[in-house]
Amino acid sequence: HHLPPSFSIGWAFTHSLDLAAGAQRKSVLRALAEHCGDAAQARTLLFLTSRAGRDAYKHEILEHQPSLVDLLCRFPSCRLPLDALLDALPPLTPRLYSITSAPQRDAHKPQVALSVVRFDTRYGHRQGVATNWLDGLATPLLASPSASTQQSDKGSLVPVFLKRAEFFKHPADLAAPLIMVGPGTGVAPFRGFLQQRKAALQAAGWTGQPPQLGVGESRLYFGCRRRDEDYLYGAEFEEDVVSGVLGALRVAFSRQQAHKVYVQDLMREDGALLARLILEQGAYVMVCGDGAGMAKDVHATLQAILVQHGGLTDADAAAKLISLAQQEKRYIRDIWS
Repeated sequence: HHLPPSFSIGWAFTHSLDLAAGAQRKSVLRALAEHCGDAAQARTLLFLTSRAGRDAYKHEILEHQPSLVDLLCRFPSCRLPLDALLDALPPLTPRLYSITSAPQRDAHKPQVALSVVRFDTRYGHRQGVATNWLDGLATPLLASPSASTQQSDKGSLVPVFLKRAEFFKHPADLAAPLIMVGPGTGVAPFRGFLQQRKAALQAAGWTGQPPQLGVGESRLYFGCRRRDEDYLYGAEFEEDVVSGVLGALRVAFSRQQAHKVYVQDLMREDGALLARLILEQGAYVMVCGDGAGMAKDVHATLQAILVQHGGLTDADAAAKLISLAQQEKRYIRDIWS
């Protein structure tokens, strides 16, 4: 069980239990229904967990994301005993953020990038649990150097753990072409990739000019809204292009012009080159970011590119991507939803 043998109720609700997303689980809705004094309210909760109520559940619960408090206010006859509530609520899950720095640059200070989650629903303003907590710790340090010094003396402990990426990493062979696709904060790990690439080039005798023959093509497809809004690490990536660490930087500023442009649009423009890199030169394709929309669109774009420019049928292109992902380990995705 996710609760220790001995704990206070205050500690459980502030440190262990997920009161926000956890309330959207059907098991929690069923537990609330079992302890409703009003039969109509119990029926509504059970309907939301049923197959017939699938669309209502998607709209009422997943879309509007009520918290446990919201549900108790909406269904006031629910009197869930504490032991049943503790058993029904899931634990707070760890949040996984990509490290944006390479150990070759600084082995003792890993860096991360994240978007602070804030949005509105019918129930009011919502804030991401982990991102707003981290933002609350970081904002005073960024605003005042003196506050930073005082905070350093006092100390702020953030529990962390490292999860090793078995395949999502810079290829060991510098001769292998590398295609990186990372819209938004999905670009974060590729900053570390390029720092590692620079260190490897320097170890191989590179002196700061465009790399010599024998070093594979490298391309980064990055998507953000506007250059002056969320162009993460843009100056660093542009310097990598000038120095030759990065072969090409292709940025889709989706809101900077009248028509929207996304990374898959730029990939289609480069379709002939990408097909040649993947099919003839053994390129690695790394995709990081939103798994709900972007990753599916990028996958479909890759398949279309292999058909249009690689001469494959739809079935062969689909099979090739599966082979690249599962057998060859050259199509690796680090995605979330």
